[in-house]
Amino acid sequence: MAPPRDPVPAILSLAPALFARNPARAQEAGDAIDRILRGAPIRLIPALDRGFRDGGLHRKLGRAFLEVDAQRVAQLETLGPAASAALGVASLLRSGYAREAATRRLRARLDPLATAFLINRVNDYVRPIAALAWSGLKARLAPERALLLVPGLPLILRMRAWVRAGEGERERLLDALRRRDLRCQAALREGLSARDDEVVLACCQLLATHLQGTEEMRALLLAALRARAPGPRRWAADAALRPSLTPPPVRATLLPTLAADRSPAIRLRALRALADAGDLEAVAALAFDRNAEVRHQARMLLARTGDVRDYRGRALATLGREASTRDEAIAALATLSDFGRLEDRGVVAARVDDPRASVAREAARTLAAIDRLAPP
Repeated sequence: MAPPRDPVPAILSLAPALFARNPARAQEAGDAIDRILRGAPIRLIPALDRGFRDGGLHRKLGRAFLEVDAQRVAQLETLGPAASAALGVASLLRSGYAREAATRRLRARLDPLATAFLINRVNDYVRPIAALAWSGLKARLAPERALLLVPGLPLILRMRAWVRAGEGERERLLDALRRRDLRCQAALREGLSARDDEVVLACCQLLATHLQGTEEMRALLLAALRARAPGPRRWAADAALRPSLTPPPVRATLLPTLAADRSPAIRLRALRALADAGDLEAVAALAFDRNAEVRHQARMLLARTGDVRDYRGRALATLGREASTRDEAIAALATLSDFGRLEDRGVVAARVDDPRASVAREAARTLAAIDRLAPP
């Protein structure tokens, strides 16, 4: 089942059923909440915390605030593997007694989701509840339990902006993962394959403190460059181009990956590094990039070396190939918007009906640019 588009209202709507007298109904709600939480980025937890206190959101959903006493929280322990998710939700309720009861039970559950909810509760405005959460986290600071902390790293890093959690608590959690202990480093390496890109970035940053200047930086940076979100990839690009972090031979092997990144900003950084390395063929390839700024900068760099290319001819040759990829076709059409002539109109017009929507849009733009060349 696909995750809900907006998980906060979805969980708010499911939460009352957690406390239903019918065990099957409670289990169904617990399993559904567990699936949502385990399939979502960890930052959903503080968003949920705000949602459970948001009167406007509750009115929009036609719901009253969920009122649960501490005794009813205990029944969530019967939900099996979904108990951590259910107790985590209970730790967000308005009632301090319910939050305390849930936090007390979360302390005994040694799994990453329970740990993430405890991290969140360290910022509780009721200090005894925050202290209770911190006491549960202290039991997780040992190296053999590093895997419990890794998925919550984005929350730990955000503790800097929290008004109630102390800086000392944040540093103790980070220090538990910064150790030069093989178990801690193994936990961080496992985090490199996480679905949550924020977790990947945080693991990369912590591992880099141990691996900087070594050949092992290559695997670390490649993991960051595989992330969907731009944050880890931007960090990797910056780290790859910093000699203090990445040795030049390792950087050289990473430049083709940076040059192929979907972010134009990262491709621009790779372009400058490739030019500095004297790799004119790689620079020439970026002169046919699908992004206008990348193309322009690559052509400028080539011109400074006296290198002259037939950009129009290459673009026409690319469009003449039936097997050209989407990106190749877009780059060729964009190049003709810069260098095309009126006689190229037919080649471009043939792509306006391309089944690939992005190619068809680029063809329409290029056709309009060529038509402006016609005399009035």
